[in-house]
Amino acid sequence: MKHNKIEVEFDIFNNEVFDPNEITQRLKLEPKNTCVMGDPVPGTTPYGILKYKDTSWTLSSGLKESDSLSEELLIIENSLRDKTETIKSVLTELRCESHFMIVVYNYDREYFADMRISKEFLKLAAEIDAYIDYDIYFSKKSENNEDKKTLCKKIKQYLERYGLQKIGANGYIVVNPFEYVKFVSDYGYYVSKVSWWEHIEIENQKKSLGGGGPTDQQNNNFMYSEIYYLSENFSEDDTELCLTYLKETPELYKGHDLCPSFIISKR
Repeated sequence: MKHNKIEVEFDIFNNEVFDPNEITQRLKLEPKNTCVMGDPVPGTTPYGILKYKDTSWTLSSGLKESDSLSEELLIIENSLRDKTETIKSVLTELRCESHFMIVVYNYDREYFADMRISKEFLKLAAEIDAYIDYDIYFSKKSENNEDKKTLCKKIKQYLERYGLQKIGANGYIVVNPFEYVKFVSDYGYYVSKVSWWEHIEIENQKKSLGGGGPTDQQNNNFMYSEIYYLSENFSEDDTELCLTYLKETPELYKGHDLCPSFIISKR
């Protein structure tokens, strides 16, 4: 039985507009994802338009159950080992930076992952001038309350890119609710509460199912009207139940643009 999940990513990025497919063609590697600065994030309609803040190309080992960091690093190392000169050319010509992101999620502090990094990997990182960043998270229920309030960096990055509206101190409305529920689950969190809001023009607020609420940060002619009587709490084993709830609830109120907000908790 594994006691950790590990993912290693290699990112090439900058805050200019270029075609990330050029990196794919030159490195002959299939990225996990790409985005172009200024392009709209897919799926934002009808909630509003959200745009990417940078251009990036990301290669990933995948989030896997593993107790050895070196095994996951080797996946990326093997992909890049013979491409260092091409990577350096890409970084220079496209004025990009690069870095490795290591994420380790531990499920039992008594069995923490082997975190050794080989000399070969460090040599690779130095050769392409890539810095190494890492995040380590613990999911033991004995963690203190302050830890429980801290979102892992991956989820923070997700919300920066795909979050449409922050609701209160801890809630968020996101571009793709179903994807978000699965995403937080992959990183050791679960949706503990879903609340509902109607996205509506401010001048039509009286026609909404709800009452007051915040102005839409993407379009100040619209608002999110809180539907006070619609909310549901979930336990850490209720992921599928939550997904069903998200699908079925809007069908009960056709003709109204319902948007769920989420509060998440650590498992």
